[in-house]
Amino acid sequence: VFRPAEGSPAGLHMPGTPAGAQTSYAQPTGTVYDSQPRIISNLIADQTLNNPAAIAGALAAEGITGSAALAIIENIQQLREAADAAHDAVDEAEANAQTAFNSANAIVTQSAAVVAAAQLELIAANATLASAEGALAEAQAALAAAETAAGLQAPAVAAAQNAGATTLADRDAAQTVATGTENAKTIAYAALALREQQAQLALEAFEANPDAPTAAAYAAADELRDDAATAYALALDADEDADAALVAAQAAHADAVQALQTALATQTTLAAAVASAGTAVDAALQTRDNAAAAVGVESTELAAANAALVAATTLRDAVVTGPAATAAAEAAAEAADDAVFAELESHGIALDGVNVVVPNVSADLGDTAPYNSFFTIFGQFFDHGLDLTTKGGNGQVIIPLQPDDPLYGTGPTNFMVMTRATNQPGPDGVRGTADDIRENANETTPWIDLNQVYTSNASHQVFLREYASVGGRPVSTGAMLEGSAGGPPSWADVKDQAL
Repeated sequence: VFRPAEGSPAGLHMPGTPAGAQTSYAQPTGTVYDSQPRIISNLIADQTLNNPAAIAGALAAEGITGSAALAIIENIQQLREAADAAHDAVDEAEANAQTAFNSANAIVTQSAAVVAAAQLELIAANATLASAEGALAEAQAALAAAETAAGLQAPAVAAAQNAGATTLADRDAAQTVATGTENAKTIAYAALALREQQAQLALEAFEANPDAPTAAAYAAADELRDDAATAYALALDADEDADAALVAAQAAHADAVQALQTALATQTTLAAAVASAGTAVDAALQTRDNAAAAVGVESTELAAANAALVAATTLRDAVVTGPAATAAAEAAAEAADDAVFAELESHGIALDGVNVVVPNVSADLGDTAPYNSFFTIFGQFFDHGLDLTTKGGNGQVIIPLQPDDPLYGTGPTNFMVMTRATNQPGPDGVRGTADDIRENANETTPWIDLNQVYTSNASHQVFLREYASVGGRPVSTGAMLEGSAGGPPSWADVKDQAL
């Protein structure tokens, strides 16, 4: 895969030179601009605390690697950032302190306003509570009055019910009497008619035979007719009196029923009034409870506002201003530096001036990778890949240097140049034409290819590892076998370990 590279940076070759178009390794020929090879190889060129790799190297020398080292590096960087910020704050300490004081004072003013507003809200809530309690008292008094009135109505209803029952009995009795007198009147009327008929017959007999016996018979019949007339008149009077008594009893009963209905209606009205008053009391209780809860909320908010005001005032009063702010900032910066040094010392990291002391490093810049057996392997890899690959006739790779590169210098020569590998000729047999094959040729291999260092098969690799005897059995230590005189092992070293 041929990846994109870069364009030539502006001013690379001379001041004012514009930036060039992006280049890519996909170009079969021509110049490619790519700063990454030098950046990658120069990651630890900075040996100060600015470079995490330098700190990692010092920690590795102390046996601290992996996630533990990363956590320490992150903590050191955070402490350094805090120290840098503390030093930056010294020059502006007085101005920053005054700004902080003004900001804190503004918060105090705002908090005081919040307290005042909360006090007003609490006053209003208490007024609402007092009003609600007054309304509740009125509702409870109205309920008591309604219950009293309803209680007084019960005897009236009972009396009306008794009167209704009494008048009903009187009416029924009058009805019975009236029925009896009506029957007696009817019988008396029939008896009167009979006596009148008998008297008429006696009169006719006397007229037919006027003698003493018929005269006596007529006189007797006439007297009986008079008695019957008197009896009828008495029966008629008695019936009329009974009817009048019945009408009076009926009227009395009707009045009693009306009075009972009125009493019952009044009782219903009073019961409704009691229910309504009870509902009003419940509503007043709810309103009072809500008002009391609101007072609690406002009291809590006022307490919180007062606490916030006290806290804001304390913070404002704690702000140091004037020359004392500069002194405090300098002390804070010194303390921040001490924190960095203490963290370094706690992990065995030493400084040589501003540089981190990293032991066992190569001699070029004093801070690249330490020598070990893999140095030889990597060297041979580059020996194969660079020295023994045909180069030329295919352009260059220009590597711009970065300002933090130790080789960087002012001027138009801040770049390195590598020659691109030569392509293979294509089917036309001519190199440099469109059908060239991008397959680089390795002309030969060194006379000594160091096969004994990294081997060419797994069975060979077994003998180049370091082993320790545990319980009479070899156990790999995970390290490469070293020679008796240091460096890669010889065949004799391999045999000695095997035996």
